[in-house]
Amino acid sequence: MKFKIRKILVSDVKSEYIETINDSYTKKFIKFAKQGKKTKSKNDLVNYIKRLPTNELLYVFILNKKHLGNFKFSIIKKKIYIGFLVFNKYQGKGLLKKIFPQIIKLFSKNFPNYKRLYLGVSSKNIRAISLYRKIGFRFNRYSSKTMSLKIR
Repeated sequence: MKFKIRKILVSDVKSEYIETINDSYTKKFIKFAKQGKKTKSKNDLVNYIKRLPTNELLYVFILNKKHLGNFKFSIIKKKIYIGFLVFNKYQGKGLLKKIFPQIIKLFSKNFPNYKRLYLGVSSKNIRAISLYRKIGFRFNRYSSKTMSLKIR
């Protein structure tokens, strides 16, 4: 199963993306979904994409021409963090496990001098923690909110 990964385009903002970002479960864990007004519009997402900070790279993953979700690399205090958003319709199908090797290749290409990838996770997000452990992430010592993965 070969996914296509590319940087996000404004044209990628469609109904499944908007529905997922406005989902009550998503709002608990996605920073953009929590910020500002309660319900995000297509225009809010388009503006978010247009104004991405220079320390963030936002990608889509596609299978059979179908946009299934996004992931983002963020450079924060000399560390690379990753965040994921799988559209509601495709959650629980093991997509991130399948695409993760491609994401790691992209990470290695974009950040050749970095040997560790980080992510923030809420201790309440049991589904995500389970997934992250399956793909190799471990909680950092002295933190219940940050996990990391050694790349090389």
